[in-house]
Amino acid sequence: MMRTTESDVIDRRQRELAFLRQHIHTTTSEMARAFDVSLMTINRDLHMFIKKGLVLHDYGEVVWIGESMPSSQINQERAQNLEQTLTAIAGNLGRVLISTSPLTEKLTYELADLGCHVMTNQLVTTQRESDQSNRVPVLTGGQLNRFDDWLSFYGNTAVQSIKHFGADLALIYATGLSDRLLTTNTLYESVIARTMLENAQKTIIFLADNAEGYETNSMIVKRERLGRVQVIS
Repeated sequence: MMRTTESDVIDRRQRELAFLRQHIHTTTSEMARAFDVSLMTINRDLHMFIKKGLVLHDYGEVVWIGESMPSSQINQERAQNLEQTLTAIAGNLGRVLISTSPLTEKLTYELADLGCHVMTNQLVTTQRESDQSNRVPVLTGGQLNRFDDWLSFYGNTAVQSIKHFGADLALIYATGLSDRLLTTNTLYESVIARTMLENAQKTIIFLADNAEGYETNSMIVKRERLGRVQVIS
């Protein structure tokens, strides 16, 4: 029997959330059949969704009450200001991690032009030919997932790549920051963001529009653990 990995669990739970959003009203038996797992496994996953206020579960009946996937956008004026701020902070550092975001592709090449060695979990394309290897971003690799308008890598390969990169700085995108939690839209992104935060010497969090005072679906860390982290709204 094959061992279930953390990546497998995250992938299943993310697919369960998509299933629940689509069907609104279902049962634990239907979910167990759809995902080819036991009722015990479904009930364990639902317990996490209930704690987040996404579903109601009563006598095998499951009802989706969470809102639709919130937007992960940054308006044009904020984007320009954030790009300038983040480039100024990161430009004199050697090794920089950047999570998936609306700014990632542009930041990747701006920082590379300044001499930074950049790794990202976002699938970005090489924009031009260059003899300077640091102008070509290092991609974590891994399994691909669509995150809003972008494709991003996740899973064990991505996590291990981040851990071994030796980052001086992590630039992490978050879609929610409440009094309790720092959050992202998906489980995939929360794991990547947490790994970046834990494996960089310094971390800067930059936020989506309207992220302040809001919790999205998946926790990166509890707010109380952000003492050493700079948050830019």
